[in-house]
Amino acid sequence: MINRNFIFYWLRWTLLLPLSIAVGLLVSSVIGFILSFVVSEAPLERYKHALNPFITSFLSLVLARWIAPRYKSKATLVICVIWLMLILLCLFITVTDIKLYGDSYELKDGGTAVIMIILGMSSAYLLIWKGLPSIKVEHREHI
Repeated sequence: MINRNFIFYWLRWTLLLPLSIAVGLLVSSVIGFILSFVVSEAPLERYKHALNPFITSFLSLVLARWIAPRYKSKATLVICVIWLMLILLCLFITVTDIKLYGDSYELKDGGTAVIMIILGMSSAYLLIWKGLPSIKVEHREHI
């Protein structure tokens, strides 16, 4: 028989990847909006180009750790591997000059976004797995 816990368990696993990335993008958008009031227009795009990938990759790992019903370390590792596969795919498309929909792609700002994604994942890894006890993300089941 299907009970409430069974439905929530599978719903959490199903929403793990989209929700963790969506929250990272949402927070990046909010920070970009706040920065638009603080920073002038010219350097704003450079800040957004550096902060958005960092925040999105960082929060996607932290939220994956928090959302995952069980196997939190494995879920975080899977999200990390997905990020690395996306980075490698994008670098492959860029370096080999594969045309998608007739357009060639290039790295903006010397690959700042790629570097920031890797830094975001690394810092999330350090905080979650090796990190400070006061910053560790824990989720408690309510029965």
